[in-house]
Amino acid sequence: MENRRHFIKRVACIFSGISFFSGLFPPALKNIFGAGIKSGDAQGNISSGNRDPGEMQLTPLESFGVMGRTDIEVDLDKWRLEIEDKYGRIFKYSYDEILTLPPVERKITQVCPGYFENHGLWKGFSLGKIIKDLGLDSGVEKVIISGLNGKNEKEAKFSIDSVFNDDVFLVYEVNREILPVRNGFPLRVAANKKMGDYWIKYVNKVKLV
Repeated sequence: MENRRHFIKRVACIFSGISFFSGLFPPALKNIFGAGIKSGDAQGNISSGNRDPGEMQLTPLESFGVMGRTDIEVDLDKWRLEIEDKYGRIFKYSYDEILTLPPVERKITQVCPGYFENHGLWKGFSLGKIIKDLGLDSGVEKVIISGLNGKNEKEAKFSIDSVFNDDVFLVYEVNREILPVRNGFPLRVAANKKMGDYWIKYVNKVKLV
């Protein structure tokens, strides 16, 4: 059921991209743009092709493509990142506490196939290191990351290995600027080689399973 849900989301994303390009560009230009768009498998993984993200030119922040809600604002005095372990225990971090954690910074491409590619320099912190430092890593197989999305929350599930090796981490800056509200402030997922649907915005919860 979960794979089917992600498949439907990706199909919608692809067709929205096709409509976008069809309305704005003639066939020749659409072929040029389409040649650079990656595709994904049933688990949301994308191929990096022959390009090295580390050598790509950064996309200007004002040109970043966006998905989903872009207008959710939080009260940082009340906002907390909650990490829940397998036993229901919850550990909370304020925004100021997050900013004191050892930083992780990587150049990664965010992709919504057929719609956009954002080549960004993402800065945040290692969720895997926090899990290990808290002693919560024993027996954990998956990490579910959730974010605000109006009345409902949006979530994505990742393997614990991808979190431990920082292929998946949480970010508060992009291209050396504070993460804009439209891109998920105060915290969002950066997921290397995962399609854009997995890059959860407005992150507020992490659950270990």
